[in-house]
Amino acid sequence: MDMQSLVNALMGMVAFLGGWMIKTSWSKQEELEDSIEALRAHHESDLKESRQKLNDLALSLPEKYVPRSDFDNLVKVVHHRFDRLEEKIDSLNKS
Repeated sequence: MDMQSLVNALMGMVAFLGGWMIKTSWSKQEELEDSIEALRAHHESDLKESRQKLNDLALSLPEKYVPRSDFDNLVKVVHHRFDRLEEKIDSLNKS
């Protein structure tokens, strides 16, 4: 075997191993890109679901909680009734 054949065989092995490494890294990169795309799609669906839940919560808050103005009116009514009760108790004590 002459020197040229040995160099050709070594270059062939180097080219084969280099090509195999490039193919392996390329397929791994494509696999990662597919995984990232699947995560992105899943993230978008989770984000849409979270936004929908937040919107539903915002729309349901008026049904679950009393507005401040209504609460203030209720407090005034309760205070007025307590004032009337105090007046009645005072009138009973004087009699």
